[in-house]
Amino acid sequence: MLALLCVLIAAATVSGVAGRADQDSRAPQVEAAAPELFDHMLEVKALVRDLSRLAGDATKKSEALPLITELQGHIIAAKEMAPPSAEAKPESERPAFVLSFRKAMTELLREVAELELDIIEDRNEQAVERITTTLIQMRDRAHEVFQAD
Repeated sequence: MLALLCVLIAAATVSGVAGRADQDSRAPQVEAAAPELFDHMLEVKALVRDLSRLAGDATKKSEALPLITELQGHIIAAKEMAPPSAEAKPESERPAFVLSFRKAMTELLREVAELELDIIEDRNEQAVERITTTLIQMRDRAHEVFQAD
């Protein structure tokens, strides 16, 4: 529980949520988020790649679990942001588009939590399947919807 709290606090700090007194709104800032969001997504990609190498081996549990915690932190930070493609949306559609991005990130976070349970409970084949199928499909769908052309 303490580890989860630390991840949430760290993610809030990384994403700039903590102490954001200069903003009138809690709405994600599209222009400012683009480079930072890209950095988080690159980390997500690298961590999923590393996890795909570890998930099939129950003896690598102690190596995989900290990576999952780090992955969750990047997802939490990213879901507070708006995808750069939101800029191209009409102003009236932008809030719903940004909210759908947040939903996609929350669904990813839920799937990563299930991956963590797979690894904790030594369901290594299921963990590998979750990474190589479910997470890849989620990535592809999200890229179709949220990546700018």
